[in-house]
Amino acid sequence: MSKNDLRVWGIGTARTMRAHWMLAEMDVDYDLRPIGPRTGETLTEEYLRLNPRHKVPVIEHGPFVLAESAAIANYLSETFPAPEGFFVPEDRARRAALNEWCFFVMTELDAHPLYLIRRHLQLAHIYGEAPHAVESARDYFCEQIDGMMKKFPDGMDSLMPEGMSEERKASMRAYGAELVLTPGAESDVDLCLEKVEELKRAEPERYWEPGQFSNRDNIAAHYETTGPEIWQQTGGEVDEFVDYLKDTRAAAG
Repeated sequence: MSKNDLRVWGIGTARTMRAHWMLAEMDVDYDLRPIGPRTGETLTEEYLRLNPRHKVPVIEHGPFVLAESAAIANYLSETFPAPEGFFVPEDRARRAALNEWCFFVMTELDAHPLYLIRRHLQLAHIYGEAPHAVESARDYFCEQIDGMMKKFPDGMDSLMPEGMSEERKASMRAYGAELVLTPGAESDVDLCLEKVEELKRAEPERYWEPGQFSNRDNIAAHYETTGPEIWQQTGGEVDEFVDYLKDTRAAAG
């Protein structure tokens, strides 16, 4: 077990990534058990003692065991010291507001439309095809996103190169974004980054940047999850690895 007496079970899904991402942001050391869903690893006697629902992720913190990614994220934020600039609610009203969005994402977006789409597209070989259900789920997802954006009457800025596809521009406008365009083609990201720095200097209290290209947690996330997942699913027999290089962080990890 790690120096924090903390262990995380699970890799390879968006839900497991939430736990790893949270711990990376908080710079918390932990022990990793890289098991995946639908591999049989969640059905072992050892794991079923921790989570009879045989879902990932699960954390062990000393004798305490907790499942469900949103609950894990909340627990970690209240258990370990938060880094500078990290939002941790200090009163009931702010905690309730945070929970509102967490529960909304977990239920109305993730558990319902997104998982239904995944079950009947990427996992259709297991759950079967259901094109009408998938189309309905897509419509419902867009409807909920539209409702969510109405909670932000001031809208938001979306920064992108002017050479970005018209479809992407239209989708961001549909979500209520005000486009801020920088010169160049879709690949001219460096000019976008210069504009980001300009905006941050002008209004530092308004803008926050996750730092896709500079945040080492981006690399660490792939080192701790994507890499073990590939190794696990290939049985440790990798002849060639082909990766589409975008920000190169996946390959670096």
